[in-house]
Amino acid sequence: RSTPALNSLIPVILIVMPLLVVGIAFFLSKYFSKPIVTLTESIQDVQQGNLTAVTAIHRSDELGLLAQHFNDMLANVRALIQKNEEEASLRQKAQIQELQNRINPHFIYNTLEMIAGMSTTPSAGDIRDICHHLSAMMRYNLRPENTVSLQDELTQIKDYLAIMHQRFGSLFSYEIEVLAPSVLEEQFCKMALQPLVENSIKHGF
Repeated sequence: RSTPALNSLIPVILIVMPLLVVGIAFFLSKYFSKPIVTLTESIQDVQQGNLTAVTAIHRSDELGLLAQHFNDMLANVRALIQKNEEEASLRQKAQIQELQNRINPHFIYNTLEMIAGMSTTPSAGDIRDICHHLSAMMRYNLRPENTVSLQDELTQIKDYLAIMHQRFGSLFSYEIEVLAPSVLEEQFCKMALQPLVENSIKHGF
């Protein structure tokens, strides 16, 4: 008696079952593939240099754990980069301070010795000029800023070279030429040029 009814259900079952299988397969595919796609997109963002990418996958399974590890890894990378930048900044400040403190004590000693030697001769004008240049250099070195205009840095170099000219006389001559005057207002690390000029004179004489 049930055979006709069962026979009538068979077509329905044959139609519904594939649809049901397809629906379940589609759901499972979305359930597992969507977080994988999201994670892949985040990895591609990181490859493009975006270290602020965060994978928003809130699951308690292995995919959720993988996403959490990925986010933690990025957080550690960002913290390491920030630490390195801070350390680099501190090193740079220390190097700038070292440059600013590099009015060579031997240079000051030799300059004072030269002034003392000239004081026994009628060279009051030269002594006055040397003292003027030396005091200008000392004032420049005590300025609190770390960067100055190139014009200010060249003025400092001119004071230094003027003293060297007094020391070596006709054996020493120099010329400063600025090919592009517009660069004179560019910011420059204070006391960066003097070590270069000192070494040039040291090895030249």
